[in-house]
Amino acid sequence: MIGSGLKKLALEYDLIVESGVAHGWLKGCYAAFSEGMGYKQLSIYIGCHHAPEDAPPPQEGALPDHMQAADQVADLILEKVGEYQRYRLMPSGKGIPGVVLAQGGSVVQVNFFDNPGTLPCIRNFIEEVLPAVAPLTAPYECEFCGKENDSTFLPVLLTGHAVVPMHSHCAENLLSSLGQAKKHIRPSFPILPVLGALLGALLGAVAWAIVGIMGYMASLVGLLIAFLISKGYALLGGKPGKLKIAALIICVILAVVIGNVACEIYGLHAFYQEEIQNLGPMEKAIPEDEFLRATIPLLWEDSEVRGEVIKDVAMGLLFAMLGCLEILRREFRQVESNQKIKLLNGRW
Repeated sequence: MIGSGLKKLALEYDLIVESGVAHGWLKGCYAAFSEGMGYKQLSIYIGCHHAPEDAPPPQEGALPDHMQAADQVADLILEKVGEYQRYRLMPSGKGIPGVVLAQGGSVVQVNFFDNPGTLPCIRNFIEEVLPAVAPLTAPYECEFCGKENDSTFLPVLLTGHAVVPMHSHCAENLLSSLGQAKKHIRPSFPILPVLGALLGALLGAVAWAIVGIMGYMASLVGLLIAFLISKGYALLGGKPGKLKIAALIICVILAVVIGNVACEIYGLHAFYQEEIQNLGPMEKAIPEDEFLRATIPLLWEDSEVRGEVIKDVAMGLLFAMLGCLEILRREFRQVESNQKIKLLNGRW
């Protein structure tokens, strides 16, 4: 999805907004806007630059034409950028470079640091840098076959939010080939990653119980639980996706419930120890395990006690979900960035 700022920019430059991107012609380039966690992205289609069939083979070590063009565009952008503050490209050390070659060099992605005041910087980039970049692009070459437009070009959304042109029949061939490829992949349930997530949930439950025994309830512990679950899922080979989000939500709930149950049991344990201290020398206490087995069902039958326990669990879930909200948002964005290839409605 793109926010209201990019939607206003799209309206200003007569771009089409659909499927989480804004795409269209910008100063002679075909480009698409999208955004992620902490950055806004401009994808510029450079062109496929397929060599003619009778062209001599490239010299050993030489880059293909489209890679050379992409390198030239990237160099030109970095040369034009000058002062960081004017365009606010992502600075080094932020995890995402300011300029990235994507789709094998067919696309150059420009990443802007997303904070208040970024949109005017993007507008400056459009007005000042894109006109210089446009002569190096070849937006009328089909990304699939490399041939020029025959009036059937369609914009196609690829993974990574890049929008490229394809002939209608090329797009259909691509989607068909992907469908056939999926049929040959046997679906498998990732047992180990789920076990890793459950292990992370157990560790998180211990942390939740310790904090609860101390008399606190903190959303920060929810963040810790989500981190442990996510890390356990990833360490055992789990990949980003809808399954990871489902595992994260379910395991957070499990961790909070187990943690709260542990707190209640510890409270009964403390009560049992206190009662032992109050027994006279001639009195004999029943074993603690028998005490717990007898007391827990009786307490659960009490509607007032049961209501308090349920309220504590609900409050715990609220705090935990608030704490892990950022991790969940990041996972949803990751799923969105891995979207399927899709034909867009706009015409080329």
